[in-house]
Amino acid sequence: RSALPSPTFVARRIHSAGGKWANVAADAFAPVKCPLYGANTQVVSKDTPATLRAAHDGEYLYLELAMDCVTSNLLNSSNIMSHDCWELVMARQQGQPYRHFFSAPDGRMKAASFGEVNWRANVPAAESGHESFRATCETANTPTRWTTRYVFPLAEACSGGIAPGEKLYFNGVAVLSRTIVPDPAIAGRYAILSYCSMTSVHTTDRTCVITLEN
Repeated sequence: RSALPSPTFVARRIHSAGGKWANVAADAFAPVKCPLYGANTQVVSKDTPATLRAAHDGEYLYLELAMDCVTSNLLNSSNIMSHDCWELVMARQQGQPYRHFFSAPDGRMKAASFGEVNWRANVPAAESGHESFRATCETANTPTRWTTRYVFPLAEACSGGIAPGEKLYFNGVAVLSRTIVPDPAIAGRYAILSYCSMTSVHTTDRTCVITLEN
């Protein structure tokens, strides 16, 4: 498992967008096609082709996760973290400490830290002094495409912040109902899909790597 290659991406350097996706030029950086893997496996989901886009302007990280699905089937739960949702891990290294972001199909978002405050798990962002770490989330869905766009201040995307030229250890995990992913090859009551193979929710010893372009 540890010998398997991890997905690597480059966050392109773009002109300042002031922390707003609306200010990012549509052709500033292209989406990268990515497989999504069933939890803790190398089984690729055939139902949900996905892409990832990443860029930064020296102050903010702009991250877009998108997958094909019937968006009218997406469910919004009151606590976000049931289903359907994205869970993002962001860290300066593999393992703790890391920051965990949760977002719903309607754009609501929560954040927590793990191992950052006296090695405690699931510390709410407000309690740790980072009100949602000032991250924002928006959706740009079509009937067949679920698109979620995030903006993270580089100083708060992970514990200690991240700077141009450095590496961000990241994973995006989707927890989805069976109406979204009926593929029987993806085991479990819910379908858990990840950008990094052989991982699941809260897996941090194996992640994708995003290098911030100088």
